This record gives sequence, C-alpha cells and structure tokens, in this order.
Amino acid sequence: TAAPPGLDLTPEAWPVRLAETDAVSARALDDQATPMGTHLVECAGNSNPQHFGLISAVEWRGVPLASMLDRMRRPADAAGVLVVGADPATSQFGRSVPGASWVVPQSVVESGGPFLATGMNGRPLTPNHGAPVRLVVPGWYGCAWIKWVTSVRWVGPDEPSTPQMLEYAVRTHQHGRPALARDYAAPVIDTAAMPVRVEQWRVGGATEYLVVGIVWGGVAPVDR
Repeated sequence: TAAPPGLDLTPEAWPVRLAETDAVSARALDDQATPMGTHLVECAGNSNPQHFGLISAVEWRGVPLASMLDRMRRPADAAGVLVVGADPATSQFGRSVPGASWVVPQSVVESGGPFLATGMNGRPLTPNHGAPVRLVVPGWYGCAWIKWVTSVRWVGPDEPSTPQMLEYAVRTHQHGRPALARDYAAPVIDTAAMPVRVEQWRVGGATEYLVVGIVWGGVAPVDR
C-alpha cells in the first residue's frame, strides 16, 4: 500500500511514542538497529492459485520490540502491546477499513521475535514498505506487520480487537470475529505449497512423477 499522504517520513522528524511523556525518534531507533535475519512475509489474501505474488523473503534490520518496552512502566495487568501506525483517514482501497493497529500478546513480545524494522535488504525502508518504522512479527501474516508505526503501549486483558484485526479475522483463520484481543488467535502463516515443475519418467516399465516446488509457512518442518 502507498504511504499516507502529507506526512514527513524522514527519520529525524518521525517520533514513536512509548508513553504519555516519552518518545523515540526513528533516527534513534535506526542508530540502535542490528540485523534481525531473513523472514518471510505473506499477505493474508494471497490465495489466487494463478499467481502467488504477495509473498517475499526479506533481510531485515531493526530493534527488538521488547527492548523498547523496557523504557515503559509495565502495568500489573499488562496482557499485550498495542502497536499503532499512521494510515489515511479515508480509504482508497475498496472496502478496506481506514487505520492500522494490532495487539501483540505479551507472551509473543517476550519471545523476542517481534521487532521494529528500520531497514530491509541492506537499505532503509521505503515509504510503501512502512518507512521509517514498521512492525515485523516473524511467522505472522503481513496484515499484522503494522506500517508507519507512531506509538506502542501496554494494554490490559480487556483490550478490544482493533478494526484491522476484525477486518482480517476471516483471512487469519479466526473463529468468528473475536471482540477482545485476548481471544484473537495468532495470525500464523499457514503451511502452503506451490508446484513449479512436474516431470514424467518411465522407470523400469512404470511411470513415475517428480514434482518440484516451494513450500512455506507453518511452525514445524515439512516432511511431505
């Protein structure tokens, strides 16, 4: 998607609010950023069997989300982290709901996986990829990887699901549309496969097929 119009996306001018009285600039985040490895990102709507174009493996640079939260007072009832991004007030993308935010459970944050990205493939993020700061949650669909992050804060157990979470409930395999974020299952990328080439062989008078392709997603090694 395109970057929100009318915003100054330069790192020096972009604050990420961590609390009511604290914020960190995107430039400061980038100064702390380190290589975060290669992670797959896939659109939750990548279901057209004719072309799986909404998927990539990217080398990311960023700062672990957990390290940012160390600067914030953690409420006793903290259950997750709300990550909010800038988005146009009106949508030009069909029926898409304006605005973008997602609640990441505390257990996922503490796993050390999620991070605030400032660069990809050895270069700074570009505006359409969420510059100057976007959330990355390895293993989750891209709809949860909030772009143009403006604030991060702790939320309690009764935090409602965000409009973005509700919009993507069907595509992320939820049971209905969970009203509370605590009832929203992790939007983990499903295991999927795509054949690239099929070869037919005659071996010992019998016909054998060799199928070559790619497989991605899921949390366990694929053996079939």
